[in-house]
Amino acid sequence: MTTDRATSSESTLRDQVRDEIRDRISDGRYPAGARLVEQRLADEYGTSRIPVREALRMLESEGLVVTVPRRGVVVASLSRDDLEHLYNLREALDAMAFRLAAARATPGEVRALHRLLEQMRAAVEGGDHREIVAVNTEFHNRVVEMAGNPHLGTALQPVDGRLRVMYGINHDYERQFAEHEALVEAIADGDADRAAALATAHVEASRHRTLDGYTEDRPVPAPSPGPAKAPSGARRRLLVINPNISESVSDLIEAEARRAASPGTEIVMRTADSGVAYIETRLESMLAGPAVAELIAQAGSTADAVVVAAFGDPGMPALKELVDVPVVGITEAALATASLLGARMSIVAISERIAPWYRDCVERNGLLGRLASIRSLRDPLNGIGTVQDDFGPDLVRLANQVVAEDGADVVILAGAPLAGLAREVADQIPVPVVDGVSAGIAQAEALVRLAPGPARAGSYAGPPAKPHRGLSPELAAALDAAQNRA
Repeated sequence: MTTDRATSSESTLRDQVRDEIRDRISDGRYPAGARLVEQRLADEYGTSRIPVREALRMLESEGLVVTVPRRGVVVASLSRDDLEHLYNLREALDAMAFRLAAARATPGEVRALHRLLEQMRAAVEGGDHREIVAVNTEFHNRVVEMAGNPHLGTALQPVDGRLRVMYGINHDYERQFAEHEALVEAIADGDADRAAALATAHVEASRHRTLDGYTEDRPVPAPSPGPAKAPSGARRRLLVINPNISESVSDLIEAEARRAASPGTEIVMRTADSGVAYIETRLESMLAGPAVAELIAQAGSTADAVVVAAFGDPGMPALKELVDVPVVGITEAALATASLLGARMSIVAISERIAPWYRDCVERNGLLGRLASIRSLRDPLNGIGTVQDDFGPDLVRLANQVVAEDGADVVILAGAPLAGLAREVADQIPVPVVDGVSAGIAQAEALVRLAPGPARAGSYAGPPAKPHRGLSPELAAALDAAQNRA
């Protein structure tokens, strides 16, 4: 009996030391590559070297530490390929865990998850990183237990262990909390498909946040002791969507977006899967809206802002209700920018059919009284991706006409096919010239830096909860998350 009690005591001490080292790795106090010396740890924890040695062996089996010749035990580092493979596994296993949990959850288990959410809310509001990590771990462990598959936890443990090394650079806590709320809502509703889709989006968001902040040649930084906010110089990810289906236009948009973006801003370019080659009517704009919403939903929570890169802003302003990050249309961005540069503005467009719709857009943005004119090309287009090459001099002529004849203080070169033209012809036009794409990127970056917070009330708050059907899993999950914010 004495031997049994001694063994139990040693095991408990070993587990306590293991848990403490694991916590310090996950919160960045022991960064990747840091040496873990047995005697130093034993002195720090007030124990002998035996439980420390056993704890390090357990952590090595989890993938958190490795033994390096002539250096001893160090905190494990991971390559980008390692991370991609681990997140692929985590995505599949988490989707299974949440699907099973939603199908089996009891009212008591759901209440327990809500209690964990309250603990997480308090930790996020207090900027308590260690508590956030602990509650997050407990939350996911509880879901695995609810799934009722004992082998699932065994499969997840080494994956989670290795990903813990990166947790110090993956702490957009407010967004993670919102994702957890949506997951609990799906479990409470018993909606297994929605829970699995949300879990997949949750892991995908974590993957992008981790890889955005990860550099293989530097250790994981410890988070600051203050509130859990991203620093002002943090890397930004902008999702830029071409609502037209023309890849040639996407190339123009992406090139101008990258030129306009600040250092540290990542541009993720996407093109609509359905719709028309280029949008010039209200009907075509309406058809593009669902395609844009689908691309936003597919991105999950991986973007800090979204730029809808077609003049006329297809799907806007409704898309602002879908996600809790800024969604900026290049029309509203160009108009807002032009309003700061002059009293009266004119739009130069690529077709006459576009003009009435563009006028509607100006009116919707409250600037019709400051619109001097809309002038457009009259000849048919040879190709949507070659408008600048085919009609460059004509567009410059129209721009000068709106200044001389219509009294414009500012000229907006409208439409994604003209992306980048403004910077090339600015010296040929005697007033400021605004490019919609570059204005959209600049406005989106400014909103991310300002961090004004999402709309939880008012006309752009998420829609009220109600049944829906016929949506893709990604769009359904995004809608559920938006309804959950309302």
